[in-house]
Amino acid sequence: MARSRILRHDELPDSSDPIWIEWSEFVLDALDVEGPLTTEQLKSFARSERFEMGRLINALSWLDLRGLVKADRSNGHVLWLRSTPKAPTVPQPLPKCCPRCNGSLRIEPERIACIPCGHSIYAPVTELD
Repeated sequence: MARSRILRHDELPDSSDPIWIEWSEFVLDALDVEGPLTTEQLKSFARSERFEMGRLINALSWLDLRGLVKADRSNGHVLWLRSTPKAPTVPQPLPKCCPRCNGSLRIEPERIACIPCGHSIYAPVTELD
């Protein structure tokens, strides 16, 4: 019988929690001061500042999902660097008919569906949560 255990990732705050901004500022400050850094260099910097490794890795992931940092893997090592934030997308008008069969559309909570052929149109993701 397997014993139940509480995983640490269950204790992470929601991605909209403001604590992520505080944690990610540490990573962004390190990249601003030192320039592009490998994961090992970021870990060394975090150790010298007494910043937890789990928070560092989670903050890197949170920033990567938002397009604020990017990883360059071209030289055999992962090199983290700041990137410019993505430009906001301009909302597109709803189509009047299905682009596939020109059939009538039904608006649903997560998508627009064509009644005759079932083709789905999903709204673009503006922010990952």
